[in-house]
Amino acid sequence: MTVQQQQLGFYAVNGQQVPAEGPRTVPLLLDFSITGEYDLNMQNVQARNFISMVQAVYLDNANGNTPLTLTMPGSGQVITLAPGRQGYFQILCPNPAVLVFTSASGALLRAFLLNFPSTNSNWPTFTGA
Repeated sequence: MTVQQQQLGFYAVNGQQVPAEGPRTVPLLLDFSITGEYDLNMQNVQARNFISMVQAVYLDNANGNTPLTLTMPGSGQVITLAPGRQGYFQILCPNPAVLVFTSASGALLRAFLLNFPSTNSNWPTFTGA
């Protein structure tokens, strides 16, 4: 089937930019034993100039036993990180950043929002001896 060009949409996203405020990160501690979904709208944080954009994320699903999913509703991008993995991911996220984290793991997971670009990579984590 042919993609109809008149149906294409365009989004202004941040990518490969050096932010005016310098490199910054926003750490998140997501307790999925409380809820299976966290919705984050960065409008207030960005309006107060703590961070001007989100270009990448670091996700840590080392303690999870189910996938961790990050969705950017503004662009429709979905990132799924398998259990027992960590990684950096570029995101397609219009300003202000709106992100949805979901997991059925019941675990305490970490994420870091980065205002600077990063290379996509992920790796397995190992616990115990």
